[in-house]
Amino acid sequence: MAYAVIGVLPFQYCFFLVVAQANAAIATVIQFIGPFFVLAYLTLTKQEALRPIDVAASLLAFGGVFLLSTHGNIHDLRIAPLTLLFGIMSAVGAAANSLLPQAMVTRQSTISVTGWGLLISGLILTAIHPVWTSLPSSPTVYLNLSVVIVMGTIIPTLWQNHALGHISGMTVAFMDAFKPLASMIGAPSSSFTFSRK
Repeated sequence: MAYAVIGVLPFQYCFFLVVAQANAAIATVIQFIGPFFVLAYLTLTKQEALRPIDVAASLLAFGGVFLLSTHGNIHDLRIAPLTLLFGIMSAVGAAANSLLPQAMVTRQSTISVTGWGLLISGLILTAIHPVWTSLPSSPTVYLNLSVVIVMGTIIPTLWQNHALGHISGMTVAFMDAFKPLASMIGAPSSSFTFSRK
């Protein structure tokens, strides 16, 4: 239950809120600070010493989000504060996604852990915001939605949870470093314009 509520739900929902308010590239870059929440959690709870490379990587990540948000001027926020908040919540969800399922996937199948996490978070969101009254009639919407659900959510979450059965949550979290690169390459050039909201 904690995995669904603290991990999957903010990881997915807040990410899409940032995409809607800004764009996919910005949402992905902000979400990439998630591994550093993992690092902070492990340092505080497991009493693990921070390595200089971890500190440097953390500072670079937060510096990157700062520059993305302000263009270097603290008095000129380029991303709406609410959008930035949702991005940080998504990053916390990403961190929880790298930590919470690890113990479960050693006892249960990866498919069970992933399926229940996605189902519970989906039911919670459906209860909060029912969509049945406004279903679109366009087949294209359903095709695009199917691609997002299967290729953008189920398969990556399944693979990530499977990886957690073999490597540490910290390693999985840092492998997210490839996500911003893929997002920047795949995003249209118009994604890099900023809007004030």
